[in-house]
Amino acid sequence: MALKCSDKDDSYRLFHHNFRKNLLNNRHLYRKLALKALAKPGIDDRLKCFPELNNDREVVFTAVGSDPLSLKHAGPELQADKELVKKAVGNDGRVLKFASEGLKDDEDIVLAAVKNYGVALLYASERLKADPTIVRAALKNNAWALRYADEQLKHDPYYVRLAVSHPYPYLDIEQCGDKKLLTIVVSKDPLFFGTLARQKWRDDEELVQLAVQGHGRTLKYASCRLRRHEPTVRLAVQQDGMALEHASPELRANKALVKLAVKNDGMALEFASDLLQDCPEVVKLALHQNPLALQFASDHCRNDPELVNIALQYNGITLQYVDRLLPGKPEIIAAAMNHVGPVALRYYQHFHNGPCASGSHDPSLIECCP
Repeated sequence: MALKCSDKDDSYRLFHHNFRKNLLNNRHLYRKLALKALAKPGIDDRLKCFPELNNDREVVFTAVGSDPLSLKHAGPELQADKELVKKAVGNDGRVLKFASEGLKDDEDIVLAAVKNYGVALLYASERLKADPTIVRAALKNNAWALRYADEQLKHDPYYVRLAVSHPYPYLDIEQCGDKKLLTIVVSKDPLFFGTLARQKWRDDEELVQLAVQGHGRTLKYASCRLRRHEPTVRLAVQQDGMALEHASPELRANKALVKLAVKNDGMALEFASDLLQDCPEVVKLALHQNPLALQFASDHCRNDPELVNIALQYNGITLQYVDRLLPGKPEIIAAAMNHVGPVALRYYQHFHNGPCASGSHDPSLIECCP
């Protein structure tokens, strides 16, 4: 019945412990049940449910075929079976960890593993960690494999260059003193700059500018001097307006720079100086990019009908940031009606003691209010 139901119902757990308890005395049926269950993809570690069969070659091959991690629960003899292990590591290089020591020293097996998952080099024998062919294949898949290579290869310029040239580069902390290598890595992965502990690199104008052009918010890792350096901050906010948060106070009061930031991301208005949060020209730019920036404008600007209208035209939710008296003005009511609807407008005004609650409004503007 279990075998029949499993063809139609994936939720029918063939390998549930209550089946095992009753079927152990019938090995033929138990084995047939196991093969059926293990052939189904999508459930990890299923072979551990059939420990009595972990040395059965057909059963283990079936399990590994649908889930390579089943190799972990195979018997020692099968973990040393080259055909089985090669099949497993070819689909998931991580399972090299569960292969026998002999196969961890087998070129064919290890090469298949690192081609699938470069960091599987961690599980290779010491001899193969020093094998150029194996290490090159591992680095082609994952630059971080260099971390597990033989010490001599780990510091060989050729292999270091392969690692830093990878789309997701790796550079050992000991090699972070080499600016040429750092430049390659930061150009590919700007966030790597944040891992640099040496103050001299955080104050290196060329390196910092390279980082912020790729990811503006890496400005936070720059030295105080460069966060006060207008050309560097300009590059950062051009890439990501929110990088303004990490600029020096004097540059957050720089109108040209803040305009550039809010044009890129209106929410950067949050980090502008109080004076610029009160500047209609700057606030208008921010609202055109993101109307929710109204929440960071000064009280004066949140009382400005023109600015409020701009915000409401893009997003009616911004009504919550408008001064409590302003929604009583006809043009604001009209804008709110268009963009949040009469019910939402009435609800808002009711809880803000606005005109809709008191009745001092233009009936023509909210005649459709319930």
